Amino acid sequence: MGYHRQVQVGLLALVALCTIAVSLWAASSPPATDYETIYRAYPTAFWALVVTGLGAATVVFALSSVTSDGYWKVALLLVCLLYSVFLLLPLFRGWALYGRFSADVLAHIGFTSVVVESGHLSTIDYYPASHLLMAELELLGVPTRVVPTFLSALFTPLYIVGIYLFSRRLFDDHGVAVATLACAVPLFYTEFHHSFLPAIYSFLLVPVFFWTFLGYVETRRASLLAFTLALSAFVVLFHPVTALYVVVALFVAVFARWLYSVVRGGPVAVGPHLLVLVFIGVVWVAWFGQFTFITESLVEVLAFADSGGSTVADEYGADRVEQTRSLGQLVDGFVNLYGPIFLVCALAGFGGLVVALRFWRDEATSAEVWIAVQFLVGVVISVVSLFTYVVAFDPIRNSRYMILMATLLAGLFLYWLLVGETSGGPTLDSDRWGRARRVALVVSLVLLVAAVPVAAANSYDTRYHMTYSERDGASWLYQHETRDRLTVSHHVNDNKMLMYTQRTVDYSPSTVVGIGEAGSPVPKFFGYPSNDTLGETVGDESVYLVTKEYDTEYQLVQREFLRDELVVYDRATLDRLHGDFTADKLYTNDGYTVWLVTPDGGSGEGERGGEADTARSR
Repeated sequence: MGYHRQVQVGLLALVALCTIAVSLWAASSPPATDYETIYRAYPTAFWALVVTGLGAATVVFALSSVTSDGYWKVALLLVCLLYSVFLLLPLFRGWALYGRFSADVLAHIGFTSVVVESGHLSTIDYYPASHLLMAELELLGVPTRVVPTFLSALFTPLYIVGIYLFSRRLFDDHGVAVATLACAVPLFYTEFHHSFLPAIYSFLLVPVFFWTFLGYVETRRASLLAFTLALSAFVVLFHPVTALYVVVALFVAVFARWLYSVVRGGPVAVGPHLLVLVFIGVVWVAWFGQFTFITESLVEVLAFADSGGSTVADEYGADRVEQTRSLGQLVDGFVNLYGPIFLVCALAGFGGLVVALRFWRDEATSAEVWIAVQFLVGVVISVVSLFTYVVAFDPIRNSRYMILMATLLAGLFLYWLLVGETSGGPTLDSDRWGRARRVALVVSLVLLVAAVPVAAANSYDTRYHMTYSERDGASWLYQHETRDRLTVSHHVNDNKMLMYTQRTVDYSPSTVVGIGEAGSPVPKFFGYPSNDTLGETVGDESVYLVTKEYDTEYQLVQREFLRDELVVYDRATLDRLHGDFTADKLYTNDGYTVWLVTPDGGSGEGERGGEADTARSR
């Protein structure tokens, strides 16, 4: 057995031990009893096992790309299992749901409930495929709280496998495809791997789509065409923007083939591309053409129209800079959020330079030109989306096209570093390039392995633990409150929480504001000690106030320089509220309390005027 194979066997044993240990640890841990963040639910040793297993698998992929063994298959299986356990942690912890505050999954559960209860889609359902999929799982007996997390554990491994299939089909080179797996291990889409979001989950199917489509282009097999069209329809109805990304990729593919033919000659086969483009266009218009919001948003984005909204640079640029107090804090935040993405894009950039040089020398293959042009277009899309109006404001979400193409091109470049030569071109292992290549290879592998813990440590949103007490308490509130009275609750999206707890679709004007927000009658720390009572602070109108465990706990896991800004009240403030005669307790459940605050107190509706409703969730 060669040295490389001995190393791979040892690393595979390490990955297997880490996977088994993480699985047993997660399954045997007692469920959460209070509000928690997932990263504090397990000790450092647990997370060390997760990232060690994934990092070791990354090295196995790199080594297997230049050997003829099948160790990479075992590594791929273990990575999929390890990520499945990682993504299922909220279920192991017994959470009511992974998703609260601004999480879109709350609204998607409402849309899904309409399908389950009525048998048809809502009249404003923009994502029918996603809601039908969730509804089918619920009808099969999968609990509502399990469905989103189960799908996250399904789609992420499917994406990683799809990356291999896509690369294998595109480059027709097993070694390149396995090297690409080494670049696909980090969770580049961070939080979007976890919380159900049709925009991302549909995009995680794009590698499988191109695997089938390119297979049809090569073979013209009717079965592959049927599967490609079926998958196209599913992706279109999963999310309209993902369908548009596929359309862009198909147009770019035609352009790349034409560009290659200019240099090398030969025909450009556009028939399959046009067929799929027409099919996607018909399905897109047939469903989304009925929604004015979708069509108007598309026109605004494509026309670079000023809708009066801010840009991604405004939302994630200036605001983040203002939150930091030093250059070090800014760099730390940037690396944690975007470091892995910039790493894979840097590797792809070097790969693109090599492809450009080979194209100039008339040495590049058609696949190399194809992926280099796709990556360049992805960069343009990402940059443009930073400074123009787009419907979604998260830079990672808007860069998913670039991230996918960067992963494939980075895998090609990594393979060239591993083997020391480009196919059909000059060697990189000559005296002139050999030392530089080896240094670049070691640096690339070290950074790829380092990207794994960075991405994993920043993928779970620390605000998304929905406790049973909050779920049940919010349900009580929506069943008993009067919508003509303002409700003050920290980090709650009124419409989404209403749709989740009442299992309905409702976009009526919100009557909920946050503590200390503009227009809120309740300031931070409830106006104490400036006023003796909260009733003095709120003024003439009575309001509902919600206090919950989340409010005083979630900021404790944030970076220290952000904590002061995130604190809205503390336990001492809550103790004072309990003695405030202007605040009547209407409902309480394991730390979730609904208060009625009146200017003069004594509403007669709560604990002081009678008995507060008391409940206890599991």
